[in-house]
Amino acid sequence: MRRRVIAGNWKMFKTLADTRAFFSSFLPLVANAKHCDIVVAPPFTAISTAFESAKGSAIAIAGQNVSWSKEGAFTGEVSAHMLAEVSRDGRQRRQENLDRSGKRPHSHRLLGRNPRGP
Repeated sequence: MRRRVIAGNWKMFKTLADTRAFFSSFLPLVANAKHCDIVVAPPFTAISTAFESAKGSAIAIAGQNVSWSKEGAFTGEVSAHMLAEVSRDGRQRRQENLDRSGKRPHSHRLLGRNPRGP
């Protein structure tokens, strides 16, 4: 049986102060949750604040988007390298998402989907 996951993508909502306030209210509500994994995907501008606010909890923090490119003139894009820098375990997760040659991630692995079904 698959483990249940509850995930929230904040899109373009919440400032840094809003992020801190959210976690102050949210953490006590889910502190004893054992029936599922909880993932929050804040906007890139609030991801560091989310990591700090969720520190010590079981809540996972995710990026909303990641570019295939390491760097470049891609307005609004965020690279895996940039996400890894703000992640508490970013290097490990980045390596898990790269194929064996260390190049382009497989989209199904990056998105957390099984390529053979839902």
